[in-house]
Amino acid sequence: MGLEKGIINRKEFTVLPEHTASFIGSGDLEVLGTPALAAFMEITCKESVAEHLPNGSTTVGTRLDLEHLKASKIGSVIACSCELTEISGRMITFQVTCEDSGHTIGRAVHTRVVVDSSRFMAGLNK
Repeated sequence: MGLEKGIINRKEFTVLPEHTASFIGSGDLEVLGTPALAAFMEITCKESVAEHLPNGSTTVGTRLDLEHLKASKIGSVIACSCELTEISGRMITFQVTCEDSGHTIGRAVHTRVVVDSSRFMAGLNK
């Protein structure tokens, strides 16, 4: 595996109506919902290591310890940054921070596991 500590990624997301708490059902207001923020974080982490994995492998999220600190309105641009901070066998851990207009709106520790895609999917049928 070509994974090493220190791999970083930054990705921007625009808050759309389908990202709001009211749309998702996690709340009543038209602000960025925590489940959408979680997805932004997972996408950023997943994409950071994709090119470093063996052919036929991917990562799956197994843990997300997230703090959603500040609301963001529709149209806001959310900048998500992650760094791979720990590798333990197939388990990899990231520190993630998301900002809206330079203000931290969320941070998390996110764990993913490297899996062989075919073997993983085959195991679902057992």
